[in-house]
Amino acid sequence: MASGKRTYPGVIQWAIGAALDFLGLVLIGLRGAIPDLLSVVAGNLLVGSTIVFITRGIQAFLGERPRNLLDVGSMVLLAAMMLASLYAWPSVNTRIILWSAMFAFQAGRCFLVVWLDMPRVMPGRDWLLLGSIGLTGAWYLVRAVLALALHPQLVDFLASDLFQAVTVAMTMGTTVILFISLIVTKVKRLERDLGAVRHEVENLSELLPICSSCKRIRGEDGTWTQVETYIGKHSDLAFTHSLCPACTATLYPEAAAAMEKKRGK
Repeated sequence: MASGKRTYPGVIQWAIGAALDFLGLVLIGLRGAIPDLLSVVAGNLLVGSTIVFITRGIQAFLGERPRNLLDVGSMVLLAAMMLASLYAWPSVNTRIILWSAMFAFQAGRCFLVVWLDMPRVMPGRDWLLLGSIGLTGAWYLVRAVLALALHPQLVDFLASDLFQAVTVAMTMGTTVILFISLIVTKVKRLERDLGAVRHEVENLSELLPICSSCKRIRGEDGTWTQVETYIGKHSDLAFTHSLCPACTATLYPEAAAAMEKKRGK
């Protein structure tokens, strides 16, 4: 975590994803009370963008550049599919299948980012995060298949039946688990970074062998280095060089006298 920053890169994207997911679910829940353009298109687009912002946040968390073209392109494609299945070829079931397939694809992409790149930043595999992303992607893939097999003639997304009840429960459950795993990942990295800082502080708190003449410090490998070089290697401190009044008077007496005279005025 960079000095002076209160959080890691990517956490803001995760928060935005959570907010968009909540807003999208609210719009979807208002189906029938607000225009379909808001409830169907905008609501599904907002919920679908959640996994995109999660992926972008993970990429920022790992110090990677986001894939802007892929992210924007997938959202444009989703919006086009929602509009087409609402106005051109009205079909609730088609919307469910296309939306679930897109979300499963984005979850798979997110899974690959964590699997391939997370070990560079944090040791080992983050199995909780991998499991939550994998569960989310698998659920939406299963949802697309079930929608195709069990509800080919579905006309009301909010129909009160077992399939829709399971859909709502699984959708909310996988989302909550996913965001909890992101929080745990952040906490793990924070603990690791704090441990590294604590180790550096402990090293600096030990007695250092320093030459009484030239003031060089002897390292663990037996080499002698300047004080500023040693501290710079073992901390984030940087040095600027100047002269104290006593040394200024010794090395540059005329300049020291002029400075003293100027201060006396």
